[in-house]
Amino acid sequence: MNVSKNVTKRVQEKMNIIASGFGARTGTKVWRRCTGKWAGTVDYSILFDNGESLYVYNSRGASKGYFEKCLDNLISKYSPEAIRKTKEISLANFRQVADIDNAKAVELGLLPYEVLSIELNKAGGYMGWFYTRLRVGDRVINHLETGAKYSIMGHKIPEVSENYFVAGGLSDDEVDYVFHGVGHSSTSRLYKVRSGNKQVS
Repeated sequence: MNVSKNVTKRVQEKMNIIASGFGARTGTKVWRRCTGKWAGTVDYSILFDNGESLYVYNSRGASKGYFEKCLDNLISKYSPEAIRKTKEISLANFRQVADIDNAKAVELGLLPYEVLSIELNKAGGYMGWFYTRLRVGDRVINHLETGAKYSIMGHKIPEVSENYFVAGGLSDDEVDYVFHGVGHSSTSRLYKVRSGNKQVS
């Protein structure tokens, strides 16, 4: 990674706000030239002082102020206040849906779940994704999947599939709970938050 020079005080302050949302203190604008089919473009990221980095955008020649515009968008999602608000709203939304899911689970002879919290993945793969911390039976798991992520980011009540089916990659005999109308497994490594190659939960 290459460090960008001549970063203004205002841009630095904005990167630091984002850094604080990810448990760091400061951020540095970095870039790298892409290769292969992306040759001729440049990836821009924020490198935090804790060693983690957050991708910002890819460009073939964006305007001088585009990076700062992207920072404004990231602040709306990842400032400490934005994260707190997202967690609070989404926790209430997801607990509404849990009642529907658990009724279906009882019908199928599966386990109910309890929504413990909404969390932000701050490191490793899927960095910047929100996920749902659930209690299923005697297990506490960090459930992550795309539909839930977009519901959380949009502060929306999740849609529940009207027609029950088993999540991709799982078999019927693995399923032990229903999440948004879809069968999932608390013991499988699929649909769980991982840090690097290690599962967080």
